[in-house]
Amino acid sequence: MEEIYLELFSTEENEFLAPIETLVVLFTMKYCDSRLKITFILTKQSHGVNSYPINLENFSHQILSDEIPENADTCQLPNLKLNSMSLVAGLCACLRQIIKLSIAECPDHFCRNLLGFKTSSLLAPSESSPWTRFCEVELISTLRTHVTSPEIPETIARFEVHMSQPLRLHNIYKYTMSKKFSRDGTVTQDRIVPEHLYAEGSFMTLADTIIFLCINVYLRFFTNPRVLDLIPLTAKWYNKLMTDKHLSRCLSFITLQSTSPLNIDYFLPDVPNQSLYKSDAKRYRPKNKIYTKQEDVENSLEIIKNTGIDLGMSKRPLGNTEYGMTHDVEVLSDEYNELESK
Repeated sequence: MEEIYLELFSTEENEFLAPIETLVVLFTMKYCDSRLKITFILTKQSHGVNSYPINLENFSHQILSDEIPENADTCQLPNLKLNSMSLVAGLCACLRQIIKLSIAECPDHFCRNLLGFKTSSLLAPSESSPWTRFCEVELISTLRTHVTSPEIPETIARFEVHMSQPLRLHNIYKYTMSKKFSRDGTVTQDRIVPEHLYAEGSFMTLADTIIFLCINVYLRFFTNPRVLDLIPLTAKWYNKLMTDKHLSRCLSFITLQSTSPLNIDYFLPDVPNQSLYKSDAKRYRPKNKIYTKQEDVENSLEIIKNTGIDLGMSKRPLGNTEYGMTHDVEVLSDEYNELESK
């Protein structure tokens, strides 16, 4: 049976606190009406990491603190066990799998639309997609650490700019010239490109649910609704999602709403007028690019070595047959020289 492992903190009052990643997963599961088995792993809260109070009464779950399953301890939480041989790791990958499992049980469930066009919403890994990196890493990191400055987080400011960019839509010319999408049923050559109604276009996707929850948490725990006056496009999008009955009911498990003083003057940081899409010429280019580091490779090899797993590799793969690279290099060099002379 499929099972998802989530991180959970505990307090002296036996109240449960969770990191932002756990909130995102629980929110998505409630939206999808998922019956996936939940196992919370009690961990020690790291210094500087935010925690949020949650109500677990409406979730069927178990909590482990001592005997942690190997699957839960192998990869960073959250991760999802499909079977004894398959494990899904990574926030967006887990969320997509939750949606797919819900669709498998109920093919007509409305959560199907969260996967987006060609079921590709947040499919690309964060290492190659600025959009996935924004939703899975950068925005999540904003809510993981303490937000005390009156400056609105840069990630939210960048999302405001993103909502002002031209809509990225498959076959957009056909869309703008179609009578189906015309208010009066007529078609003209000067049809205006539709604006962003949702994060990825004209339809709500998984990206909307992630960003919506993060902004909701930011407004409830770190600031007050006045900040929406500084980000009008984000506010319009946020208020539209708040009217969605399926989304609004999913917020009930987050408890203890706190407020900030109303006399704080919030301000918006300056961010480049860039798109968050990789295929856009004006795409956002992060300064700290991700590359494979030799140190990471060596650490991975050391982990494999320490496990004691027999990889079946032999120092003499050809048995008693002698094999020398020097001879082959000389032969290839001679053949290359002959080709050069011709």
